[in-house]
Amino acid sequence: MNVLRNAGFNFAGALLPAVALFATLPLVLKGLGPAGYGSLVLVTAIVGYAALLDVNASAGVVQVVAAHHARGQAEAARSAAGLGLAIHLGVGLLGAGLLLVLAGPLVRQLFGVPDAQQAELTLAVRVAAAGFLLGQVQQVLQGVPQASTCRVASTPCSAHWCRWSPWWWCWQAEAWWPSCWPARP
Repeated sequence: MNVLRNAGFNFAGALLPAVALFATLPLVLKGLGPAGYGSLVLVTAIVGYAALLDVNASAGVVQVVAAHHARGQAEAARSAAGLGLAIHLGVGLLGAGLLLVLAGPLVRQLFGVPDAQQAELTLAVRVAAAGFLLGQVQQVLQGVPQASTCRVASTPCSAHWCRWSPWWWCWQAEAWWPSCWPARP
């Protein structure tokens, strides 16, 4: 039964953004106009191609951190989390760097954007490059704390978790402190 319920929640999580997009599309088109909407789609497509660099190492990192945490191997868990962060930071820097360097040529030559819109679109792609970098780092920062919750690790939680965790995990812990843990340190 849990599998069906979880599948339903996953489906709803994918369906809701699609419904929101469908409902708001007329407003976006009216506000941006045809040229502005075309620019939005173009920037989204360019950043989407950069997403091909995404290795999604966060799922593996969550599994490894959870296993080390379950065995009480705090240093190994921290090392795995650090490696995951380094991988995603590297991918984010590579993707953002490529977008920053190639923004002008992509907009001018590959997509043939009219001269009047080139500067605006080049800037938009460069801003989106920063979003790509932050998105890569966010995957690890959101994924790794899940590895230390009781449901993932399947073991009693440590009362001293924040003593071995990097500062940002403890900072995020305010929002998702598991009920099986003792009071916050």
